[in-house]
Amino acid sequence: MKRGLVVVTSMIAVLTLATSAQAQGRGRGGAPACTTLQCDVLGDWGRGYALLIGVAEAMPEDKFGFKPTPAQESFAQRLMHVAGIDLKLISTLGGKTPPPMVNVQATS
Repeated sequence: MKRGLVVVTSMIAVLTLATSAQAQGRGRGGAPACTTLQCDVLGDWGRGYALLIGVAEAMPEDKFGFKPTPAQESFAQRLMHVAGIDLKLISTLGGKTPPPMVNVQATS
């Protein structure tokens, strides 16, 4: 049930973004506007990847165990959670190549 909800919610978000980008009729950063859903999804995926990598690189490695409260996930656990969800999303979209193997229990 949760997996289906995540997939449906993700697809609604992607379609909404694609529709709004096409309605604006212009690209980001002076680039030509995307005219396909694939172009929008790849662009959004690339921006999300860059943000996640940027956040991970900005945090000193000795702080990856930081937890805002004892009951919450650590910084490293949260990053790996996001990576794990992305991998599940890739596999549900039916890519031609298998998603990479990621150790979601990694701490550094």
